[in-house]
Amino acid sequence: MNIKRVFFNAVTEKLFIFSFLFFSLCNSYTEEISSYSKILYEYDSLFYDELHLTSLESGYVWLSYKKPASYAELKLNFDGINEKALSEHGKVSYENLYNMFYKSKPLLSYEQFAFDINLKLALQAQYLYNGEKEPFINKFHRYNKTPEPIAVPFEFYFSQYVYLYCVPVFGKNFSGSIHSYPYTNLPLAGNAMDYHFPKKTGLSIGNKFFNFHIGRGRLNVGRTLSGGMIISDTPDRLDFASASLFFKYVKLDMTVAEINPTRFFISHEISIRPLKQLSVTLHEGIILNSVFDPRFLNPFMIFHNYAPWKDPYINNNYNGNLIGCQLGFDINIIPVKNLRIYGQFGMNQFQTPSELKGGANNIPNSMGGIAGIEYSIPMQVGYLTLNTEFMYADPWLYIGDTGSKNSFSASRKENVYASKTYDASEIKTWLTNPYGPDTIAAFFKADFNSPHKYRAAFTYRFLCKGENEEKFFNSIDKGEYYYPIHYKEGVKMAKWKTPTGTVSYFHTMQLESSYTIIKNLNINAALSWTIARGKINGHSVDFSTYIMYSLR
Repeated sequence: MNIKRVFFNAVTEKLFIFSFLFFSLCNSYTEEISSYSKILYEYDSLFYDELHLTSLESGYVWLSYKKPASYAELKLNFDGINEKALSEHGKVSYENLYNMFYKSKPLLSYEQFAFDINLKLALQAQYLYNGEKEPFINKFHRYNKTPEPIAVPFEFYFSQYVYLYCVPVFGKNFSGSIHSYPYTNLPLAGNAMDYHFPKKTGLSIGNKFFNFHIGRGRLNVGRTLSGGMIISDTPDRLDFASASLFFKYVKLDMTVAEINPTRFFISHEISIRPLKQLSVTLHEGIILNSVFDPRFLNPFMIFHNYAPWKDPYINNNYNGNLIGCQLGFDINIIPVKNLRIYGQFGMNQFQTPSELKGGANNIPNSMGGIAGIEYSIPMQVGYLTLNTEFMYADPWLYIGDTGSKNSFSASRKENVYASKTYDASEIKTWLTNPYGPDTIAAFFKADFNSPHKYRAAFTYRFLCKGENEEKFFNSIDKGEYYYPIHYKEGVKMAKWKTPTGTVSYFHTMQLESSYTIIKNLNINAALSWTIARGKINGHSVDFSTYIMYSLR
């Protein structure tokens, strides 16, 4: 029996029991919504967009921009919307949200039990020209947006306080989307099928101010164009457990994500909303490359102050620094209605003057940030949203001194693959900033949107990539530690500024559209053109279109 597995299961079981007792004792007042514990697990759900746009129109900022979220937490943001101040289209979106919270009816229900099931069918045609001329991040974006040909989501409700969901799918794996008949979303070869489903499943228990969720899916902090500096939305599946307490003005959150059986990404956050126009989330995270350590479940302990990198953690008989530290914040301001100013900051290393004097001048500062502005114009037929954003990441951001052991990266291999060798099926992503270190990016997006009806969007992205990310991932393949302290020229390497080496510049223009033909039947299309200059020269074209039908 694997002792660390038994221990982790015991901790999870105790959290579950505590959660159940907690919400049972604390149920009280106000109008009842259909389910407090239900998770809006669809990352690109249109209800997230409707809630955001109507909140923006009301001049009311969200307490926390973290996905996925429970109905109870989302209801806090819904309660801040002034329906009378909304445009005609805003009132329609408000009614849609009201029906979601209060009038959702499962297929079958009996007393405190309910069951729901659906069938979703999608057929996609896609074409990629010169894929090697685009940034690698595009492959993840494309895969995450590819619909499964068949999905059968089902849900169990045990009262308003216990919710289970699962989405079995028939679709392609990641390497299959690149190598096996990349003209359709159908897995036309056995080794292209994703046998690791479901990608979305979980159990949630909660009441009006508490939620415990053990699940699988995508995670993210912040609503940005670049994907988030704190937690990245690039990995399509993470196994995690999260617990949160929330009130109108304050939210406490803790999340433990398992990267592999002896590697964890642990984070805790506090979000405050002192004014209806301002919210701030303070975030601390660690990478633990060893057996699970329960002391990191303490919600108010400062992880960094444990100095855990000095502790004798053991992983494969290796003693050393198995800890990566992270600090960040997410801030959102709505100074006037329909205008949001936002920013994020993330770091994993910063050397103080005393540390530099003590000989730490071969350890690089590793920081990054996002700054953006979003303006929404309500119209009778929808919302026109204009969004611009700037992103910067240091060359060593989220890279640790022991390679993949304490860096904020993740990898997994697919048991059934479309690539020629097993190693070639390895998927390397970032748990944090999805564009990686050594990057400068700028975005502009114009989006005309009427949720559940139609959408048209234009996005321009400028991307400047240095070579340090590529060097880091190559060093992992070689089993080396790529970090300044391991090199004679480490002091010079630690002072590198973005971009490093031979630089690649990418200009990408993308058009997207969607239209609901009839209820539950919609068609989507996207066309993008990338021009590459510098280390990579050429251009790439990506086109896709699909039709999707939902039974309910």
